This record gives sequence, C-alpha cells and structure tokens, in this order.
Amino acid sequence: MINDNTFPSVDVQYSRNSVKKVMDSLDAALDWQRRNRKSENDVFLEMMDDIRSDLSKFLIIRSCGYLEKTLLEASRVFAYHQASPGIRDYISHLETKWKSTKADSDRILKIVSYLSNNDLDENFKNIIDDNSTEIKSMITYRNKIAHGTSEQSTPDTAIRLAECALKVGKEIERQLKKELCKIKRN
Repeated sequence: MINDNTFPSVDVQYSRNSVKKVMDSLDAALDWQRRNRKSENDVFLEMMDDIRSDLSKFLIIRSCGYLEKTLLEASRVFAYHQASPGIRDYISHLETKWKSTKADSDRILKIVSYLSNNDLDENFKNIIDDNSTEIKSMITYRNKIAHGTSEQSTPDTAIRLAECALKVGKEIERQLKKELCKIKRN
C-alpha cells in the first residue's frame, strides 16, 4: 500500500485503471470473436469462449474490489487528516485485519456520510440509489464466483456491472474530494 494521504490514492487509481483494462480486454475478446465466428477452428473458438468467461468473472471480482478499495482508502485518508494518531493507527490496523469492506449501497451511503459529516448531496444519494440493484448483483455474482457456485455471468453483464462500479466509484471520489477540500482549508 502506498501511503500518500491523498484521495483518490494511487492504490484507488490503480484499482480503477485495472477495471478499465480488464473491461477493454473483454471488449477486444468479444470483438475478435464476433468477427471470427465463421472460423473453421472450433477448438480455438471454444478456447475463446473460456477466455471470455474467465475475463467476465475476473472483471466482476475486480469491480467489487475497486469499490471496496475506494471505501477503505477513503477511511484511511480521512483518518489521517482528521483523527488523532491513535485513531489513525487503529484504522490502519483494521485495514490489515479486514482487507475489504463489502461495498453494498447501504454501506457506501453510511461510510461516505460519516466521512462527509452527514452532508451528502442529493445527486450522490440518487446515483447510489439508482445503482443499488446493480451493486447488489455485482456482490452476489462476486460471492458466487469466489465460492465456485456460479458460471452464469456473461460478458455483457460483467461490462454493465463494471461500468456501474466505475460510475459509483467516481461519485464517491467526487463527494469525498469536496469534503477533503473543506478539511484542508481549515
């Protein structure tokens, strides 16, 4: 972890860019497969189906991880700027003990509200509410993939969920950067 105390941190930016990179790779695999559907090499096309499926799963996992990382890093950065050294150490301890915070809609609203001194703008709340079903689906897919109980994710679903994660993550960043500017001015 890079401890730069800015938000979004280098780690959050890397996580966001990783989601975009996997999404681009999946798009490229889909494009290639559409253009080469008539190929006579069935073994190769079958292998491409497996690659697409695996990239779809990986994209869903990365998308969840990005939202979790965003919330975790936001808590750490805000603790750095607002808390006593003991509280900062405790937040860092929690970060190493619990590597992720399930980023469901309720938790996103709760954490961002705490960090924003309960001053969430309506646009932020609406975006989280509008995407709550997709966020819930993303977490459900991720859990099923992680536990080997689902092979049902499609590339289109994975891309849709990744786009949702990127949109929600950017909104979290926007809301909290606004609050961090207020803190730094004081």
